[in-house]
Amino acid sequence: MIRTLVVDDHPMIRQTLRQYLETSTDAWCVGEAANGVEAVDLALQLMSTTVENWTLIDV
Repeated sequence: MIRTLVVDDHPMIRQTLRQYLETSTDAWCVGEAANGVEAVDLALQLMSTTVENWTLIDV
């Protein structure tokens, strides 16, 4: 199972990605953030149990 933190500044994109992940058998959405600062804060909170790899992209 791939645990994923969805990060995007557009709420609709985050919602769409989360809905897609909810239908996937290979991935699980552990949280959402609107920007990099929120993402790092949330990832640090989750790190001990859920975050294994970090990949930050800006597209």
